[in-house]
Amino acid sequence: EWLDVTKDALFNRLRTGGDQIFPIGWALVLQRAGGTYHLAHSVARASGGVFVPLADMEEVDNADINQRLLEAIEQITSYSQQIRVAIEDGVIEPHEKAVI
Repeated sequence: EWLDVTKDALFNRLRTGGDQIFPIGWALVLQRAGGTYHLAHSVARASGGVFVPLADMEEVDNADINQRLLEAIEQITSYSQQIRVAIEDGVIEPHEKAVI
């Protein structure tokens, strides 16, 4: 038995065109057991969004977060400067396009 139901009862609820309700809690347990985010991606897509799993906070410390933030800011700054130079004359040249 899975989730306090028989295997047959579970598959009966999963059949295409079935008239039985499949509880969201069961789906979440199956998603976790499968090690995937298929349900979360599907719900997000049906809602017009995307699912992005959060980082495991035990694997990231504050110093690492600060370092990543600073690196991202530096990259954005560099990129915005490249864009500014490329568009300042009103024409984006092939070599400028390659850079950006």
